[in-house]
Amino acid sequence: MWRIQEIGSSITVECNGLTITVYQTDPSLSLPYFYPVRALSGEEVCAIGPQHLYPHHRSVWIGHGNVNGVSFWLDRPGEGQIRHEQTETITNSEFTVRSLWISPDGTALMHDARSFQFRDLPEGWLMICHLTVTPLQESLVLGKTNHAFFSVRVRPEIAVTGGGKIWNSEGKEDESETMGARARWCLYGRELSGRFLGVALLDAPENPWHPSPWFARDYGFLSPSPFYWQDWTIERNEPLRLRYGLLVCHQKPDMDKIWQIFSVGL
Repeated sequence: MWRIQEIGSSITVECNGLTITVYQTDPSLSLPYFYPVRALSGEEVCAIGPQHLYPHHRSVWIGHGNVNGVSFWLDRPGEGQIRHEQTETITNSEFTVRSLWISPDGTALMHDARSFQFRDLPEGWLMICHLTVTPLQESLVLGKTNHAFFSVRVRPEIAVTGGGKIWNSEGKEDESETMGARARWCLYGRELSGRFLGVALLDAPENPWHPSPWFARDYGFLSPSPFYWQDWTIERNEPLRLRYGLLVCHQKPDMDKIWQIFSVGL
C-alpha cells in the first residue's frame, strides 16, 4: 500500500509503512531532489556525492549544466536555481509539482511540470517520471554539457569502484563499454549482504533522442543524456516532453520484463 504526504518542505513516499524516498523541496536548495532512496528491504541505494569531489550529486535529481549558457548543476555561487514552485496534486501513489528555472540575475528562463508515479513490483519499486519543460521566451538552447536531466548517484558500495557493475540493454558493461553507448536502460548493482541491490534508469521510447547515449561512470553516476555530444533547441510553443523510469530493486531484476512494463506508457 502506498502513501504520499507533504510535510513541510518535503514530500514523503511510503510503501507498506516504509519510507522509500523523500522529495526535498526547501526553497534554499539549488534544486529539488530525492533523498534518501531505499529498497523495499530497507537498505539505502543512493547517496549524496562526496563533499570533496561531487557535492552537487544529489542522489536522484533533475538538472542541466547549460541552459542558454547558465548552469543549473554544480550548486556553486553565481549559478542558476531550480526552485520548487508548488505541489499541484497528491494521491496515494502519485504526485505532481512545478519548478521554475531561475538564472543568477533573477530571470526565469523556463518552467517544468513533473509527475512521479509509483508502483511496487516483485523485484522492488518503479517510479515513472513525466517531465515537461517549457521556455519562458520564444526559444532557448539546452547546450552541450557533461550532465543533464534525470540523474542518479548510487551509494559507494554499489558503484563499480566499490565492487558493483553496470549493465545496459545492449549487453555492454561498466563505464568502458556503456559511456556514450546508446541504450534503452542501464542497471547499476551488486550482491551485498546476501541480496542483490540495484538501481536502473529507463529511457522511454517516445523521448526525442531515444535510445539515448548514456553518461555512465564507474564511481557511481548514471544518466541518459545526449548533451555531452550535442545541443538541443526548444520552443515555447513546443515544450520538451520526456519520460524516465527509476527502478530500485532488492533482487536482481529481469530487465526485459521491466522494460515491457515501462515502455507501454504508464
